[in-house]
Amino acid sequence: MAVTIKASPILIGSSYSWSKGVYKATYDWQLEVAFPPQNWIEVLPEVVVSAYIGQLPVEGSLHPFVWLAYCDGTKCEHLEGGFYKFSATYTNEHSDASKGEPGKDTNPLNDLPVVEPIAGIRSIPIYKDIEDNALLNAAGDPLIDEAERQTIGYTISVNLAQLPTYINELVDSKSGAPIIVEKYNHLIPAEQARFVLPSDFISTQRSRNGTDYFAFKYELRIDYRDDHDGKLLNAGFNELYDDDGTTRKRPIKFSGNGGEPSEPVPLDPATGAVLDNPAPDTVDYITSKRYAPKDYSILPGVKPG
Repeated sequence: MAVTIKASPILIGSSYSWSKGVYKATYDWQLEVAFPPQNWIEVLPEVVVSAYIGQLPVEGSLHPFVWLAYCDGTKCEHLEGGFYKFSATYTNEHSDASKGEPGKDTNPLNDLPVVEPIAGIRSIPIYKDIEDNALLNAAGDPLIDEAERQTIGYTISVNLAQLPTYINELVDSKSGAPIIVEKYNHLIPAEQARFVLPSDFISTQRSRNGTDYFAFKYELRIDYRDDHDGKLLNAGFNELYDDDGTTRKRPIKFSGNGGEPSEPVPLDPATGAVLDNPAPDTVDYITSKRYAPKDYSILPGVKPG
């Protein structure tokens, strides 16, 4: 009752999908054995498959290149004569990301984080051009223009047993060191990612396979230009002056008629006095540190860069 193999498995079809962090794939092979058989048992699909041990995946086999994906099912059907079609399905669903074990745990707390890119366009006021020069009119007065700025980031969802304690620490912060978004291997330099909670950041309590959990979601918003800092023109309506060795402040007055300016006047960063002949490359900007740098490597879906 031995089955005689006439040809090695030939891949005749494949398909795959990624949806919300879950990978699924199907592969089909053609098998060919000697026909007609000497015994009816030799035509049974499971007997034919057994003759190909070592050449075909079995349930639990790891995917050759997709991390944490494993074979979760196989099927074989007789086509005609000595030809059969063998199919295998792969997925990373229910893999234990915390231990790096594929298909070992159906505990929802061990589901892989779901990472989805987000992008958009928003209009923002700008005070500098693309060469980092200030926007000034011919008289040296500051101007404000508007530009469309591309925004990019990620939404990351994960199942947790309770609301994470790091929320209070990371709200109104930015990344203090480089991080990598794991699914896309995207390196984000230090201070360019910001932790943001959407309105639906936590679900009501859910249950799966006897385990209670919450679906937690957060966003990483990326600012490659200003590191989420503010840039303020060093200008105002008062200036500093030296009064016999004492630094004092006084309102800025026009030298001709003694009138006061209606717009902030650029100041010299070294002295605090009115800047003489302000130009796009000589005016000063003050950096406003809006968010404290924090450790983002504790977040699900990312790792240290």
